[in-house]
Amino acid sequence: MIKGIAKIKGLGVYENYTKPADAQEFGVKNLIYGWNYSGKTTISRLFAQLESRTPNQDLSGCSFTFETDGDPITEANFTQSNLLVRVFNSDFVRDNLNFTGQSFNPILLLGKESEEAQQKYDHCVDLSRRTQVTCPALFRPVET
Repeated sequence: MIKGIAKIKGLGVYENYTKPADAQEFGVKNLIYGWNYSGKTTISRLFAQLESRTPNQDLSGCSFTFETDGDPITEANFTQSNLLVRVFNSDFVRDNLNFTGQSFNPILLLGKESEEAQQKYDHCVDLSRRTQVTCPALFRPVET
C-alpha cells in the first residue's frame, strides 16, 4: 500500500516537494481535491503511471518517491511495481466514458473494451441498414 509521497522534483507546482514531517499516511482509498490549477491533475497523472505501469510523456524529467509498506517506488522502478492503483481523473473520463445516443436516452459505456464493443456494434448496425437499402429483395417475407 502507498503510505505517502516522500518527494517530487521537477513537476509543475511540485517543483521541489518534500513530505512534511506531520503529514498523515494515505489510506486504502484517497481523494485528492483542491483549487483550480493547484496540481490535482498533475498528481493524479503521477498515480496513473503506477496504475498503467507506463511512463506518461507529460511527466518526463521529473523525479518522485512514493513511500510504501515495502520498498519505495521511484521514477526508476515504478514500471515493476505490483501495487493495485486506480485513478479516476479527467484523463480517465476522456479515455473511458462514452455517452452515445441521438433519438433515445443516452447509454453510458464504461471502459475501453465497452467503448470498442459499442463501436463494433454501431458499425454492424450501419452495415445492416445499408444492406437493407441496397438489397431490399433480400428482406421481404419468404413465400411458401
